[in-house]
Amino acid sequence: LVLQRGRKLMGMDYQMTENPDVMDKLARSNKAAAGHISKTGCAVSEIMGGLFHFVPNFLVTIAGYLLILLQVSPVLIGFVLLTILLEYYGNQKFNRILRELDQKFAPLERRCEYCEEQMADAVFSKEIRVYKLHRLLLKQYDRCCFEILRWLRRSEKQALPIRIFNALINLVRYGAVSVFLYWQVTEQGMSVGNFSLYLSTVIAFSTTMVSMIRKLTDLDRYTGLLEDFYAFLDLPERPGGKAIPEGTGEPIVMDRVSFTYPGGTCP
Repeated sequence: LVLQRGRKLMGMDYQMTENPDVMDKLARSNKAAAGHISKTGCAVSEIMGGLFHFVPNFLVTIAGYLLILLQVSPVLIGFVLLTILLEYYGNQKFNRILRELDQKFAPLERRCEYCEEQMADAVFSKEIRVYKLHRLLLKQYDRCCFEILRWLRRSEKQALPIRIFNALINLVRYGAVSVFLYWQVTEQGMSVGNFSLYLSTVIAFSTTMVSMIRKLTDLDRYTGLLEDFYAFLDLPERPGGKAIPEGTGEPIVMDRVSFTYPGGTCP
């Protein structure tokens, strides 16, 4: 995939590489290529590996947990599953915030990196100082950094209620289960050993289900990054989608050339 991106970039017309929209899509594809594609592969391989071991591991484990909890109450199982679904909803909302952040960050990071490269590039250092371009570069760099901080603050404000929501879901889940099991001990004659067994089962069951749900939400986010990657590959290589006209194959001939280098015999 990274090789395809390189071929696409090298095959593009120079006018396309000067287009800011094209460069923004390239930056998003770079973000996808910089480790996120491998993470996508890891997430897919984990899920596929989970499928191959689904019957002997996941299904049997979950079935065992459910059988144990059925000894207490089917309502308890329904309540735990409801809280897990609510946590999945929160994770999906959080995933959308990260997705929006990925979309906004790639162009801003590209502009920041450009300013950093130009300010540290010795090739253009003379021109930058002679034409006072360092002020313009610093101004653009400060603006990009400010935009990045602004989006970080905005995303944190959006993510904070979701984090609180997930924390409350966990608190309600384990708190309500503990209160219910305590009532079973005091009013229904449940032993302390069974109390510990059922509470541990609820915790293990919830942890297993939430772990699988988080893998699915991560896969959804990385799939979105792959969409950015392929969006760049789908761009036309020429403005307007026109191909470069092929030449006639005839050699270039120069007539009436009189200039000769000192010591040279041919023009």
